[in-house]
Amino acid sequence: IYQCDWSSDVCSSDLNERGNVTFADDVVEAIAVRAAEGVARVKVRRRRSVDIAGSRVKLHLGAVRGDAPLTEVGARVQTAVRSAFMTHLDRTILVEVAIEGLR
Repeated sequence: IYQCDWSSDVCSSDLNERGNVTFADDVVEAIAVRAAEGVARVKVRRRRSVDIAGSRVKLHLGAVRGDAPLTEVGARVQTAVRSAFMTHLDRTILVEVAIEGLR
């Protein structure tokens, strides 16, 4: 039986040998995708990468053209993803986006 602090959702089984919490790659990627797609009219494309050790996320986005320029939408995505990583993983991360306008 693992010793768990149920109030924080972290168990000793989630810790690596240095006492750091580890996350599966698909969980880390899901955090990035959900944060990016939380920005209105944005869809993350299949080409994406998350390098948690290198503190870098690369996302290829499609965005429905609206009132905001694509550069502004990209900046909103960067802010949302950085915020999600700080909130969920307590990590500062560089977010690179390539964005394409959709009809």
